[in-house]
Amino acid sequence: MFLMLQYADSLIFDLFVAKRFFAKRRRDSLLVSRNNIIQMYKPKHINLSELTSQEKRKARDDILEGGNEKLIKQLLSQIPLATLFKRAETRRLEPVKDLRRYPERTVRTGIADVEENVVDDTEETDVEEPTHINKIRASNFVLHKGDVHLILASQHVSQARSRGHYKVKMRNLINNKEISHSFADGTKLSVITPNKVSCTYKGVDERSGDHRFQSEGFEILVPKNSSLEKLKYLKLELKVTLSRWRGQIIGLLVPHQIQYKVTDVNPGNYAATLENGMVVLVPSYIKRGDSVDINTAKGEFLRRSIIG
Repeated sequence: MFLMLQYADSLIFDLFVAKRFFAKRRRDSLLVSRNNIIQMYKPKHINLSELTSQEKRKARDDILEGGNEKLIKQLLSQIPLATLFKRAETRRLEPVKDLRRYPERTVRTGIADVEENVVDDTEETDVEEPTHINKIRASNFVLHKGDVHLILASQHVSQARSRGHYKVKMRNLINNKEISHSFADGTKLSVITPNKVSCTYKGVDERSGDHRFQSEGFEILVPKNSSLEKLKYLKLELKVTLSRWRGQIIGLLVPHQIQYKVTDVNPGNYAATLENGMVVLVPSYIKRGDSVDINTAKGEFLRRSIIG
């Protein structure tokens, strides 16, 4: 019955119009049967939006009453019963194609390809930012007269009737010379952020004598006459960090303390020669074959780690 009522909207409207017409004729004292009215007045174009929900429910109740048997028979004759029991057509859905775009993966296979990628990474990560002199602190890298300098100390000097100035001590990373320079208050220096590369020290090249560092997929060579201060602490398979700026090595970071093996001890002044050739002063109880820890910040003996 519910499916039948779904197809009965048009006939409901017919009944509704017929009832109004019948009531009007009844007021005029005209006896007209309801079935005749339905046959006489049947609109071709039906607009169900004009009916309210209450009027539709009232018309459906009238249809279900026993006085409208002919209307129900007419309704059943117009309903295509085959469509009620017709099975919906099913079709197999094709798999949806993945329209997302993934970046192409690049495989580093050769040294030439790696060098090009390193240059591109350096250009993307190197940052140069003008900074006020009062915000520059020790360990910052700045550009001064075209060279990269490492800030060692900065002190503000005030004067009676002037704005004062900043006395800055810094080291030139190109020639490894320390200089002191005064900057007026309000001066801006270009502070740079170099690209840091983690690598492993692989020793000295036999032909050129350059220091070899192995990173992920490529090798970095540091000239043997480089002025990097921490080169003296290098030993085979030591994990270090190189600082690069525009393709140039400007810094070398080593662990705070490194363990070395003592290869020789001078009994006169207790100067011990370590496995990498560095010489440090050690206590009298240090013997050849012992392993000692060296403080790389001061270059001094720290402790004996292994007794030889």
